Amino acid sequence: MLPNSLPCRNCNGALKTMAQISSNLTTNPFFILGAEFTSSASELSDLVEEAEFDGKADPEELHKARQALVTPRTRLFAELSWLPELSSAQIRKAFALLKGDEVEDLLGSIDHFPELAKANIVAHFCASNQATRRILHFLAQAWDDVASDPIVRFLNESRAAAGFPKVDKPQVENELSSLQSRHAESAADSIWRHQTPGVLMNEFVEAELKRDPSATFLRLIVLEYNRRSEPDLARIEAEIETHLSGAKARDKSLQSHIDAIVGLLADWDDINQPVQIYDQNRGNEEERSKRVYLSVRAVCLELANDHGHYTEALQLSKALLHTFPELESVAASLRKDVDALESLTEEQAQDKHIQPLIAACASAKKDLRLRNDLIKYGFVEKARGTLGDIVRAFNEAKRQLDDPGIAFLVVRDLAMNLNNDQNDAEAAFRLINGLLEKSGESASPELQAKLKADRAVLHKNWKMEELNRNRGNLTAMSRTIDEMLRYSTGADRQEVLSLKSKVDRERSKKTFKIGAWAAAALAAGVFIYSQENNTSSRSSYQSPSSGSAYSDNSSYQSPSVAPSNNAFVEETPPIAQGRILTRNQVRYCVFQGKRLEYMRPLTNTQYEINRFNSLIDDYNARCSNFQYRQGTLSSVEREATSQTSALRAEARRIVSSW
Repeated sequence: MLPNSLPCRNCNGALKTMAQISSNLTTNPFFILGAEFTSSASELSDLVEEAEFDGKADPEELHKARQALVTPRTRLFAELSWLPELSSAQIRKAFALLKGDEVEDLLGSIDHFPELAKANIVAHFCASNQATRRILHFLAQAWDDVASDPIVRFLNESRAAAGFPKVDKPQVENELSSLQSRHAESAADSIWRHQTPGVLMNEFVEAELKRDPSATFLRLIVLEYNRRSEPDLARIEAEIETHLSGAKARDKSLQSHIDAIVGLLADWDDINQPVQIYDQNRGNEEERSKRVYLSVRAVCLELANDHGHYTEALQLSKALLHTFPELESVAASLRKDVDALESLTEEQAQDKHIQPLIAACASAKKDLRLRNDLIKYGFVEKARGTLGDIVRAFNEAKRQLDDPGIAFLVVRDLAMNLNNDQNDAEAAFRLINGLLEKSGESASPELQAKLKADRAVLHKNWKMEELNRNRGNLTAMSRTIDEMLRYSTGADRQEVLSLKSKVDRERSKKTFKIGAWAAAALAAGVFIYSQENNTSSRSSYQSPSSGSAYSDNSSYQSPSVAPSNNAFVEETPPIAQGRILTRNQVRYCVFQGKRLEYMRPLTNTQYEINRFNSLIDDYNARCSNFQYRQGTLSSVEREATSQTSALRAEARRIVSSW
């Protein structure tokens, strides 16, 4: 016979109704009466009388305990929730260990006990203590190995000795299922008494999924844990909805609402993650989590797409991704959201740093004092007005931007406007030159090369205008040409050097007075040079292309063409379409076409290209559409073939004469 006064921590020892028997062993009828499995009905009555005489228990509770054990419907559950197959000594040892705090000693001592008895002892521990990961795994493993057959045999043998009717296997299995659910409830209650229940439950679920994801006890404990989390999750969801409404207002409290939502999502994750992981393993998605995700993401999209609050939307999206990675149907979308928002946030931050510079440059396009300020101050922060705003904004943007080259390009755009739209090459040059001299070292090598090429073109544009103004003043022209050499490169430099040589020869004559014919020739040469370099450069910062075509030089007349051979007389046909040409006129068209073909690769400067294009225009006006008598064209083409060398030489002579 067992003593009926064993202590129990955190319990009052009162017996619940049989429908409410907990996992606490001290509320079991066998413990209340001190009965054994083989105790007969009469022995149970004697135990009640002895307990009443001793006055150690409430008589009403004693009679309820006896009634539970003599009633077949309630006796089976009491038997299964007690300690079947254990001896009296083993039972006393188990209760002695339950009074201590050494969990490992308890588990080590009962590890060889029958599985159902082990499960009942550990469930008793959970009913009155905080669970540990070790306790939970021990309980889950015990239930994995509970088998109904040996339990049925033990119970029927005990009942035969006690004089109670036998039980069958379906009855036992049905009650074992109920007991397993009761143990899951006790374990869930114990988890919720833990300081961090979500962490403990998460560790348990992840470990059990690796061990046996189909285990019934794992499913039951997840259901019970989830049921107990409902009040907290409902509160969190309600608070999230409140802050989402506040965030949609986009007032000064927006960030505080975002921070609150992020914190609430973390709280949700602390509680609900074990359930999400379990559902994910089973191919399901936890519905409450998905509902919260949809609500928060809708606000993310509204903040980002409709109002440009990329930073706040990114903060929420990252919180969602951290909270709901187990929702596989949305995880991919969330990762895309985060990537897109990170890019947009970065762009927005860059725009914030560059906007003051863009605004200052926009104002400068309308500021008539910019040229004078560039001449007076240069590209320095102490400059006044718009120029000072530009330099300060440029320096700040250069410090803040991940790619400082963006700041250079904004200022370059202003220089392009000055040169191309306002015809102020000098101001554009001074702006680019100041940019290079003050901050060029912080630009990439590629950008430095681009800016230097810009500076060379702008300087040429500026000085060509000056050269034109100084025509006839050889000293001033020489000085301007010397200045042009400072930045000119490549073919431009060769042309400037050639012009310098011509001017220097004129200046070196015995008298400073230049004859009218020399002045005219020199002026014409300077004019030609300016024409071939000036106009096209203004359209962009690119050097003039040898492929540029000009068709507006209608005043230019085709030169008289000397016959290539006395036997082959050419006659320039009139400008007309569809006329019947004479043989000499057809010869002109064929021979001139060959000469133009040979001249094309010889034209390099813009002036030569202009002259060549004028010849093309003249040729097309005379020879693009004409008639001839039969046999004339083929005969003339044979003549042209025989004169290839002569025609090629004439082409070179014509180009060299330019």
